Amino acid sequence: MNRFGELKWSVLVVSLSVLAISCGSGDVRCVDSIDCKLGLACRDMKCAAVACQSIDDCDSSLEICVPAGYPGKSGDGRVCTARCSVFNLCPEGWECRGGACVVEGLVDSDVVPDDSGSEDASGLVDVMNDGQRDEGRADTGRDEPTEISQNVDGGSDYSGTLDMWSQDIGPGDGIVWQDGSSCVPDCGDRECGHDPVCGTLDCGTCNEGYSCRDGECLESLCLPDCRGYVCGVDPVCGALKCGSCDEGYSCHDGECVQNACEPDCGTSKCGPDPICGTLNCGSCADHHTCSGGKCVCIPDCTGVECGFDPVCGTLNCGTCGDHHTCYGGKCACIPDCTGVECGFDPVCGTLNCGVCQGTDECVSGDCVWRPENHTVNCSSGMCLIPAGSFWMGCNASVDNECQGDEKPYHKVTLRAYRIDRTEVTQGEYKKCVDAGLCTVPFCKWDPSVASNRPVVCVTWAQADAYCTWIGKRLPTEAEWEKAARGTDGRKFPWGNQSATCDYAVMYNGVNGCGSDETWDVCSKSPVGDSPYGLCDMSGNVWEWVSDWYNSDYYQSSPSSNPAGPVSGPSSVVRGGCYYRNYGQVLRASARSSYLPSDHPGTLGFRCVSDAQ
Repeated sequence: MNRFGELKWSVLVVSLSVLAISCGSGDVRCVDSIDCKLGLACRDMKCAAVACQSIDDCDSSLEICVPAGYPGKSGDGRVCTARCSVFNLCPEGWECRGGACVVEGLVDSDVVPDDSGSEDASGLVDVMNDGQRDEGRADTGRDEPTEISQNVDGGSDYSGTLDMWSQDIGPGDGIVWQDGSSCVPDCGDRECGHDPVCGTLDCGTCNEGYSCRDGECLESLCLPDCRGYVCGVDPVCGALKCGSCDEGYSCHDGECVQNACEPDCGTSKCGPDPICGTLNCGSCADHHTCSGGKCVCIPDCTGVECGFDPVCGTLNCGTCGDHHTCYGGKCACIPDCTGVECGFDPVCGTLNCGVCQGTDECVSGDCVWRPENHTVNCSSGMCLIPAGSFWMGCNASVDNECQGDEKPYHKVTLRAYRIDRTEVTQGEYKKCVDAGLCTVPFCKWDPSVASNRPVVCVTWAQADAYCTWIGKRLPTEAEWEKAARGTDGRKFPWGNQSATCDYAVMYNGVNGCGSDETWDVCSKSPVGDSPYGLCDMSGNVWEWVSDWYNSDYYQSSPSSNPAGPVSGPSSVVRGGCYYRNYGQVLRASARSSYLPSDHPGTLGFRCVSDAQ
């Protein structure tokens, strides 16, 4: 025993220890040892038993090295644990003094001085009870700790050296001294956790994501855990998003709770509001439906057969066939009189395309000559040819003698005109000669004997001069042909019967039906007359017309009032004659030509005038 005698300490030093396994079931995580039960220390963010020999073996000055059975538990060796504090309470019957748990009511008088040494109180003291003197500790100005001996919680006596922090224990380090001096907390340069002196003063807290280590805020190494949470962030680290709530719900304490909904139509013009579905944002007009908050038109083709629907104007309700157009949703027929001169149009049957003149009858859109219905209109030596259409050229359906220059068979429309019923006679021509405006023919001129025979041996110019003198003109080739055959496409002026001397003054093996001369005009009338009452349109003499001759003219001839080519070397003659001409040239469509200066004894003429 030293000179102080044997001091018996009744102080039980309690530090927070860590169990040999992690806290409880092993799934408790920690940031610092203060998060663990007494007897456990925080390592790798889990509470576990950590062995130690001295405080230097522990990680933090917030930990102390204590018996493994501390407080009142059985166990061998020593372990690290946090100091006791208001955040880490001692068990019932114990109290926290200077960071250690001691039995309640323990006072300084319970401390027995150590008398095993020979030195006085100012000398060296065997504080660690290791048989050696600890220099520098006798003269501390306070009672130094020595051995402790306390039966704790019915367990075996614990004898050992009080080693709470390190071999260097300074004043105010949280020990309850024999002289009753109190502990003075001191945070020093710490920024977090409890003071290392008394463990009672909170030196500060760290921001989210940081943990306190040895008084310093360091970034946490946290393992997030969403168990029991359906939304929000994990309750362990606050870093992992545990999920989100559906629209209309909010996250409260990890659970989705329905919001108190506030309806809002926003841009919706119809239907329920898109937020709560409770507010009617409006209704749509007829023929409209609500889609996505917008009123959408519903097309409707009911009662409509063409064009776009009358409701929305977007759906094509159908198209019309040929010769029809869409009007007001209905297919309306477009009448067409093309190629039709009379009657109703063949497309729709609604438009009157015209009426026939005179006694012509409308057959399939054409004005057709009906001799039995025709009344000849001839007066003052001229016959009226009504306006209308006829078929010009060779009609192959009744004529097997068609020549190339008579093709194609084509439709021609003419204005109304009047034409001489007979060829100009020598007696009529003599009046112009007597007037000094016509020249005497080149041959067969004997008006005193043959005054009713046609004048012959005249040039084109002489014929034109006479017609001009009398206030008329030479007929066009088309005017001559219509006057000769009418509108029914007949082969000869009298019809389709073959040419004989019954109908014409012609060559029937001998010239002039045996006379070898021309006959008086209208000698074969009325049997040989044309449908309009004209005499000698076939036979007796050829007749000058106003047109120049072109064998291909019909291929490009105008369909209305054709006047012939603009020029040419020869002029057209029509009708045939008495001399050496067979029936082939007497056909109404037959064409021939002479030079304008020619004046044969078989060539005469007749004149026309426009109808008044």
